[in-house]
Amino acid sequence: IEEAVELALDELEKMREVEGESLKNDLYYLLSEIETHLPKIEAESETVAEEYLQRLTKRIDNLLSKSDSQIEIDQARLAQEVAYLADKSDIAEEIIRLKSHIEQFRGIMNDEKEVGKRLDFLTQELNREANTISSKTNNLIVKESALHIKSAIEKIREQVQNVE
Repeated sequence: IEEAVELALDELEKMREVEGESLKNDLYYLLSEIETHLPKIEAESETVAEEYLQRLTKRIDNLLSKSDSQIEIDQARLAQEVAYLADKSDIAEEIIRLKSHIEQFRGIMNDEKEVGKRLDFLTQELNREANTISSKTNNLIVKESALHIKSAIEKIREQVQNVE
């Protein structure tokens, strides 16, 4: 009986190693999915302030053309407001943190110790950054990319629940 139990435990250990390797490969794939969307977000984030300035100027011109009075717009003040809003909608820090968390995630997966809780924490951090990116901008391409990232993070979260 003891020999049968040892054999069964050995088989179980082999099965867990195979499953763990498969899970690791899946997580690597999902991380690379996230990374494919980051260049799009970075490229679009560079144009947000200019687009906002154009939209705001157009709105102001439209309002002034409908107005009976002759109101002049202080261009310096307009530029100041646009700069403030551009700063509020800047997502560069979130992109940097996303990249950092992905790098940390990969490093932890190569650790031989128990990694489940650390991966779960990093998954929460990835999700927080993706949510912040999505909430800081009205750019459709950025929002769409952030949605894809959030979808991949959700899949990662589900998989991490199976990691010890």
